[in-house]
Amino acid sequence: MISELKFLLPWIPVIALPAVLVLLGVWLYLRQTAQARALRRVVRKIASESQTELVIPDGMDGEIQLQHVLLTSMGILVMDLKRVDGNVFAGEKLEEWTVMAGPKRYKFQNPLPALRARTAAVQGLAKDVPVLGRVVFLGKAEFVGGRPEQAVTLQQLEEEFAEAARKGSESISAFHSSWQQIQLVASH
Repeated sequence: MISELKFLLPWIPVIALPAVLVLLGVWLYLRQTAQARALRRVVRKIASESQTELVIPDGMDGEIQLQHVLLTSMGILVMDLKRVDGNVFAGEKLEEWTVMAGPKRYKFQNPLPALRARTAAVQGLAKDVPVLGRVVFLGKAEFVGGRPEQAVTLQQLEEEFAEAARKGSESISAFHSSWQQIQLVASH
């Protein structure tokens, strides 16, 4: 019995190392895709239809790219995504927003003016249908010192739109012709 164990001892690292590497790879993959899975779950919950990466006319002889457009019972939702972990210092009129994540600090351009341009382009096509815009922060973003209304976490987006989604499929049918118009003019 002891001689058999002595024979196996040199092989333990050879067997254990690949197993540990496989488990590490699976863990990293699941961690990286968790945000995407959470986003898909929320989109299914709040929208009857959705499109990603559309290009539509901007209303000024140009084009504008849309990350996500959703048909919801509250209207058409234009959604930009931002992946952020850390404390976010943001303001409606600030040119740049700051993120502090432990000792790291970085800035990025205020995403609201670009969101407003995308929302206006969709509104030009949707006519009388309400068009809403949200910058959705994925990750562990915490807004410090206030949060602009159009900047939300994924959980806040779900809370805002889920109740209306449960109540109103009849309003979605009223928005459907505008939704189809956007699909007609969009290029992918």
